[in-house]
This record gives sequence, structure tokens and C-alpha cells, in this order.
Amino acid sequence: MEKRSGETLGYIKIAVAAIIWGSVSLLVRALDLPVLLMVFYRFLFAVAAALSVLVFSRSSFKIRTKKNLSLLILSGFFLTLNWVFFFYALVLTTVANAVLVTYTAPILVAIFAPHFLKEKLEWNTVISLVLAMSGISFILSPADLSMGKPLLGIIFAFGTSLTYASLVIIAKELLPGLPVLIIIFYQSLIAMVALSPFSLLGGGPRGFEAWLLLIIMGIVHTLIAPYLYLSGLKVVKAQRAGILTYFDPLSATIFAALFLGEIPGFYTLLGGILIIAAGYNIIRKGG
Repeated sequence: MEKRSGETLGYIKIAVAAIIWGSVSLLVRALDLPVLLMVFYRFLFAVAAALSVLVFSRSSFKIRTKKNLSLLILSGFFLTLNWVFFFYALVLTTVANAVLVTYTAPILVAIFAPHFLKEKLEWNTVISLVLAMSGISFILSPADLSMGKPLLGIIFAFGTSLTYASLVIIAKELLPGLPVLIIIFYQSLIAMVALSPFSLLGGGPRGFEAWLLLIIMGIVHTLIAPYLYLSGLKVVKAQRAGILTYFDPLSATIFAALFLGEIPGFYTLLGGILIIAAGYNIIRKGG
């Protein structure tokens, strides 16, 4: 019973993290900054917040095994590439193409998990993947979907999907031996250093509101949300966790309706129902 309740809490943490990530588009819309510069600052504030907590709690920063150190460095670069790839995908193809291809990531996680994590692929996962991908297809406007758009943008979107799936697999390997906050700190530190050249670009944040939004993005979306996600991933199978990340685009649609006046149509609502059904199916079977 205790294991079941812990697993259910893990599902809730992952779903909440995905919902938080879905709200990041509101902050991006409000910030007039180059995306790579924006990403640099979000990692900068995440590193500062994580470092403060770790120092205050007198946590050890030592990485005891070379394997964990190598995986941390690799995951930090994957995290950087994940954001860069997604940015270029948005620039080079339609938003619909970028999102649809990016959210093949849970499918890749389900494919990778049996090989790298020895997780048996479950039929329940396959059913939920079909439901969730169908939901995404409905949420995206059919008029915006165009495979005739530049192929390079779609390739970058698939790169986003591939790096995300790789991050999930690496996180599963790291979690048994390292505290969640240490993983986030080193990943964000590596990403911050990798993106630091973009901090030299002109047109930095101006005004109190811009700095406040970047701080919120750094602490809430880059520290707290990943902390919830990784905490949940410790007790949830990687393939199941991937399904719940579909709450990200679903919540983004809801936030856009509430705060930006972008009211969803019938097909968007139908897609949302399918995504919720996929998430419920995973939680019901697992927890």
C-alpha cells in the first residue's frame, strides 16, 4: 500500500511539473528578449537558487563515481541542445510541426526504456501513447500542419525529441545514486556555461518586470518543476512518465485561453479530453 501511494504521488508530481512547464509560454510572450539569451538567464537564476539551497543545507557537491560525472556532463549538454534545437525548430518550420514532432519524445522513451532501463514495454503505455498523440494532433490546427515546410526545421524538432528522451533515460540512471537537487544544479550549471556567450548579446533585460519574469522562469520553471519531475521519475517507470508530459501542451492551451484570450475550439477540446484520458489510463493502471 505504501509503495502504491508513493507511486501515485510520483505521478502527481510529474503531472504538476508538466502543467508548470505549460505556463512558460505566458512568460516568453511577455519578455522581449532573444530566446537563447532568455534561456541563459533562466539557467543562471536556477543555478543561483539551487546553489543557495545546497549551501544552506550543507549538502555535498561531490560526485563519487566517474560514471555519474560523465552522465551529468552529458545530460547538461543534452539539456542545452534540447532548448537550442526547439528554438531553431520554431524558427524554421511552423509551430504546429515543431510541437507535433517534439512530442514524439514519449514514444522514443517507450522505445529506449526496454533497451537501456530493462523496462518491459507495456500495452497500457502503447494505448496511452496513441491517445495522447491523437490528442496533440487535434489540439494543433490542421491548417497549420504542413510537412512541406523546410525539412531542416522538422529535423531540429526531432533533435529536440531525441535529446529529451535521452535526458529521461540518463536521469533514470542518475537518480539512484544522486540527490535530485544535485542533478538539477550540475545540469543547469553546464547549460548556463554553454549558453554564456549569448549573455554578451545586446538588448538585455530592461526594467523590473523583465528581471522578475526571468527570476520566476529560473526558479519555478527551471528548478521547481524539474525537481518535481525528477522526484516523481524516481518511483515511476520512464515510459509512464513520458505520457504525463503531454499535460504540458494541454496546460499551455488552457493558460492561453485564460490569460491570452486564445479560446480553444472543438477539436482542441477533444484533443484535451484524449490527453487527459491517456494520463488517467496511466495513473489508474500504475497507481
